[in-house]
Amino acid sequence: MQNRRTSKLLLLTTLLALPFFAIAGDANWTGGIALPGGTELKPVPPAPQPHENEIMIDATEAGVGGFHRVDNKIHPYGADNVWRGHIVPPQIKDNIFDAGNGFIGVRFESLEELFKTLAALAKKRQAKIAVLNINSHGIPGCLFVPKSSSGDMTDDMESYNTYYTPVGKSDIMQLRAMAQSTSQQHWSGASCEPEFRAVIAAIPDMKSYFTADAQIHIQACVVGLDARGKRFTETLAELLLDGDKAAVQTSVNFGLGDWSMPEGLGFWDYQNDEQMKKDSAIYPVNRKDRELMQKGTIRLAYRDKGRWTSALVGNQDFMYAGRAPLAPAGNIVQEKAQFELASVSADSPLPDRIRVPGTNKFIKRIK
Repeated sequence: MQNRRTSKLLLLTTLLALPFFAIAGDANWTGGIALPGGTELKPVPPAPQPHENEIMIDATEAGVGGFHRVDNKIHPYGADNVWRGHIVPPQIKDNIFDAGNGFIGVRFESLEELFKTLAALAKKRQAKIAVLNINSHGIPGCLFVPKSSSGDMTDDMESYNTYYTPVGKSDIMQLRAMAQSTSQQHWSGASCEPEFRAVIAAIPDMKSYFTADAQIHIQACVVGLDARGKRFTETLAELLLDGDKAAVQTSVNFGLGDWSMPEGLGFWDYQNDEQMKKDSAIYPVNRKDRELMQKGTIRLAYRDKGRWTSALVGNQDFMYAGRAPLAPAGNIVQEKAQFELASVSADSPLPDRIRVPGTNKFIKRIK
């Protein structure tokens, strides 16, 4: 059986002026990727191991690595569990470890540390990055990772316990209001578009360390949501990638990634008050993401005629972590505010303080 990291192939065609995604039946599929401009690209066969002169990386924020350490002790991860590569060993050298299944693990406490480590690793191995999975907490258009190391570490058990703290409806409404804001803000303890631009610009030729068909999967909550998520996802692709077969994926929904989700990042979101009440009651008790999982939406950034753009692919069970950009067939979701509730609109005042999902931490808007 193929490794679960090995997702199926992506088929991108034009349908009603929007890209449409489908899957291949198996690794022998001989189709291609047809971009909106009409250029057809031959698919790269799925492979559990990197090709020659390529590396695949599981990058894990330090606090999230602590969560996986505890979660794995309570519910041991199987060999084919995609989160196995994010169990950061307590003692590692140069923030690098063997993540298994052909992946190299990278631990990071800050955005600067992440990209410096990636560049040093690619140079040392004389190889380019084909797959980069970044597992972190997230907010719309940002990762909950400081630009520079702050030394503010979270205890492993605290990371584990707060992961299962239900997100309140008011928290969700604040995040949705933030997501619809098009202005660029700085948030304490978070790295958004300005921080990514600054950090990547400081590393010479960072784009050269990625393959022409590299795939970046941001395994974090709501990073791809609405206007902020769209801008961030497309900007990240522009800053790091340089190929018409390359792609970046972010999640529009809250991400699920514990022991019960071995296939990849699952999805959850607010639907109604009754569902919210039920989920909030069982989640901190059963501590099993799979009980809450829903169909989700992935934002996929790709290059069309030399310009980076993105599409929303709905009806997804997981965001996979392997070589191919997308696995299941999906329907295109219209590019508009994804959650149009009466309490949230583009004119809603932007909150000054927002709780980061899966933590007991708050970020503050820096004016």
